[in-house]
Amino acid sequence: MKKAIAIVLGLLLILSLTTVMAYSANKKKIVRLCEKDTTTWQCQKGIKGWELTDQGGRRPVKYYNGYVRYQEQGEMLNLFLSTNGLDQEREYQVALVGQGGTPTDNLLANACPNPNQGFPWVCGYWGNQGFYNFYIGTLGDIRKTRNLMYDAFNVALPAGEYTGVKFLVKQNEAPWATYLFETEALNFEIKGTYT
Repeated sequence: MKKAIAIVLGLLLILSLTTVMAYSANKKKIVRLCEKDTTTWQCQKGIKGWELTDQGGRRPVKYYNGYVRYQEQGEMLNLFLSTNGLDQEREYQVALVGQGGTPTDNLLANACPNPNQGFPWVCGYWGNQGFYNFYIGTLGDIRKTRNLMYDAFNVALPAGEYTGVKFLVKQNEAPWATYLFETEALNFEIKGTYT
């Protein structure tokens, strides 16, 4: 009887550990976004300038910031984007970018049917960095309030392990300036095959 109880307790322990590992592998992760100094690559904070108001006064212009929350779900990467300070009428490219020369770059570069074709490019290589501009357009589809904008994206990606992924929000016109950068790389695994 004691042996049977020990076996049952052992099985319950294994089941609970498996459940915890499955939950932790699929939990939502949050990464802060910021506008970075192009020399030091440090996040900019505070006020970057002033703009005139309609009443003839001035108001401060703060550096852009926000966050992205992400979670793997089968063949999809679910993203929730919150931004502050971006122009609500301007078009942006929202992109996942590799570090350069890694298996992740290969996956990102081939995430669309025709890499490095069309204008603007949806996916492909920029030098040795794979990229995927998974959204091009105005932001704030979920909600726009003053300077805050919220969007959600379900991004179909090739199956594989993605490490060291950069998350960027860029201007969709020359000079293609990047407004928001991740503060730490995204790491996730896509299971299943997208169509």
